[in-house]
Amino acid sequence: MEILKTMQNKPITSNWDIESLPNFLTEQECENLIALGQKDLKPSEVGTAGERSVNDFRKSQTTAYCDCSKQVMALKNKIADHLDVNVDQLEGLQYQFYTKGGYFKEHADYFDAHNMKKFGLASGNRIKTLMIYLNSDIEGGETMFKVVDRAYIPLKGWGLCWDNVDENGKIQMGSKHSAEKVTFGEKHIVTCWIREKAWQPELDERLYQEWKTEQDTLPPLYGNKAFAKVKTPEEVTNIVTSIMMKEKDNATKETGITEIEGNTNLFSLDKYPEQRDRIHEIFRPFAEKIASKRLEPTHIYGLREYKNGAKLAMHRDRVDTHIVSFSVCYFKDKNWPIVIEGRDHAEYSVELEPGESLYYLGAKYEHGRPTAFEGESYIGFYIHYKLKAKKAKKTKPSSHIKMI
Repeated sequence: MEILKTMQNKPITSNWDIESLPNFLTEQECENLIALGQKDLKPSEVGTAGERSVNDFRKSQTTAYCDCSKQVMALKNKIADHLDVNVDQLEGLQYQFYTKGGYFKEHADYFDAHNMKKFGLASGNRIKTLMIYLNSDIEGGETMFKVVDRAYIPLKGWGLCWDNVDENGKIQMGSKHSAEKVTFGEKHIVTCWIREKAWQPELDERLYQEWKTEQDTLPPLYGNKAFAKVKTPEEVTNIVTSIMMKEKDNATKETGITEIEGNTNLFSLDKYPEQRDRIHEIFRPFAEKIASKRLEPTHIYGLREYKNGAKLAMHRDRVDTHIVSFSVCYFKDKNWPIVIEGRDHAEYSVELEPGESLYYLGAKYEHGRPTAFEGESYIGFYIHYKLKAKKAKKTKPSSHIKMI
């Protein structure tokens, strides 16, 4: 017990912290919530890879409180006022009940990429958690935050609140926590999760089903990588430099490209078909090795210069000609990362330096540069391939002699 008290007061050396809320509820309010929660208990579920299930990762029971209760709505309004959020951002309150031996292994309340697709396409992530202990007559059952070396003993009416993500949506790893095993008595808590936007579970589910339908129409994963950074072959850099020395004053302003916002210029390669074909030829072995497929070259439109303030919206490419692609960084005066979807459907930020290229499956995974370019000039180009067409099998001439 003394060790846990010491941990409870141990300072956290980061901007992230856990807010303690003593006497957030009265004793009578705690008793009323316990009585209400005991009426409709079900085995607690765990959300994994976009699916809910009951398993040994968690041993407890749960009741979803009904907003039809005046007491429940009073508590939701109190929580919203304390956190300065709209009450419609709160999920339905949950009551959790642990008997002796009950526990919940270390977990996080924020959604990973899979669970975001299932539970957060409309409502967003769980940005905050507020948890309230409803009883104290218990041994064990501490809430442990091992990453930041903190533990909290259940104290009746006492609340805890923490951020699950920061203001930029980045995961707060310190928020991972566990419910330690109850060794004596029972543990009663109320948990509230706060979303980025209004909580709309029906719309979340509808958008998830639409997303699943869309996924069924996309190309398969070729090879085992959604994207990979590679070094741009020196010969390619030399070819491009030779062209740019001749064409540096011949850029044309681009218009009518749906995905691009802002000003861009194009240095066309139409006058250099041999050099364009050579670039395709040099990159193809890299592409075929990563994708584990035979490929045919399709397009290199030219070198595109993005100007200050330009954005490239998240998008997918054409299936018929852009199955496998490279984004090649030739010059930049300011960093400007590519944001790309990974195999796990999470978004990754990849910064390319001049002399580096990014392999990606543009027709399957979303990609773009959704933040405005803060520099003056970013020059790069894209190399596209399609699957090599299979040759039709030759049929042997029939040996049958037609009778006349």
